[in-house]
Amino acid sequence: MTNRVDRLVNRGLVHRETNPDNRRQLLISLTPEGLALVDEVVEHHVENQHKMLEGLSKTERTQLANLLRKFLLTNDDGEPS
Repeated sequence: MTNRVDRLVNRGLVHRETNPDNRRQLLISLTPEGLALVDEVVEHHVENQHKMLEGLSKTERTQLANLLRKFLLTNDDGEPS
């Protein structure tokens, strides 16, 4: 995990600081550049999801959502949000 955070810090995407309440912990937060990248990636991800599902009817999308929910629940991954 440290190596990943180091790479994100080096790219200017996150900021790392010591937790003032517990010096053994670090607080990691997105920089403005990191937040902009997340916003861009999420936007593309949502567009891609819409493209992937456009061939399904509303009923089929509902069926797919129900099947995926059942799959997650039966595999102990909890309720999808």
